[in-house]
Amino acid sequence: MSCDSLSSVEKRGRQKSWKEKVHPAFLEIVRVHRNSQETLSGSEPHQIARNAQKLRAQVLQTREDLLKRYPELRPGSPSNHITAASARFLSQRDNLTGILEWLCWRRFGQPLAILVAEDKAGNLEAHNKVHRLRDDLWHLVHGRGPIEPFKGNSRHSEIMELGLSLGLDALTDEELADCFDEFCTCGKAHDADALKKQRARVRKYLRAAHDQRLRAIPSRERFAVNGAHGLTARAYHWAAKGIRHVEVSQHGKQVECLIYPDGTVIAAETSQFYQPGGLDRLLQAFGVASAEQLFCMFFPV
Repeated sequence: MSCDSLSSVEKRGRQKSWKEKVHPAFLEIVRVHRNSQETLSGSEPHQIARNAQKLRAQVLQTREDLLKRYPELRPGSPSNHITAASARFLSQRDNLTGILEWLCWRRFGQPLAILVAEDKAGNLEAHNKVHRLRDDLWHLVHGRGPIEPFKGNSRHSEIMELGLSLGLDALTDEELADCFDEFCTCGKAHDADALKKQRARVRKYLRAAHDQRLRAIPSRERFAVNGAHGLTARAYHWAAKGIRHVEVSQHGKQVECLIYPDGTVIAAETSQFYQPGGLDRLLQAFGVASAEQLFCMFFPV
């Protein structure tokens, strides 16, 4: 057997092995991402808005299907990106905020909310970055030519961010290259060592962003409450959208139920709290008289 034949056999084996290591949801997510890149890049200017609308509908449908099949990926889990676009109909302001959030992350590797808070606190560097983002947004909205390219390969970074907590972190360098060969639309062969370094950079940026957000969270929302029978309650707060709830999980893993400000408890059919008497078991585990009391442990009135 020639060296080329042996290399081909090894690659086919890796192509199978990496797909067995990642979460099944990642394969569906990355297919949608690849299709969106191909569709938008091949669209004529007058088709972009219509194609983008179709893609958004596809993303929403994929999201709903994934959450039904994989409830552990609901909001508050490490794979929060699946439910980030929770609003079905966005206002113009929501759309512009979303563009700014994307620009801020791609340009500076920093969450927009953190950067704006630093700007308001008098940080000159943050102030200059905010002005840079506004200038980029103005050029994009008014069609005044392309903005300055982002550092690094943003296409690679986007795939890394989509899949890092869904199994990409567990792939060997060669398996990672095989994954990108199949789903990346950059049109180039992927170097395993280069992707290894980029994965490390993305991991570093995500950890830094997580730490920044954590420092900005009030202490009551930052920590978990441990109840009986291995149950854990933790706050989830998306300030930009005004979404607040408490999620209860078994041993900090799969979410069993969500508790909202009015005391409404939402549980999946597979949850131990879905059956009759489930609410009583939940309240007893945390020593509270009502679901509202458990919510107020994290979000006091």
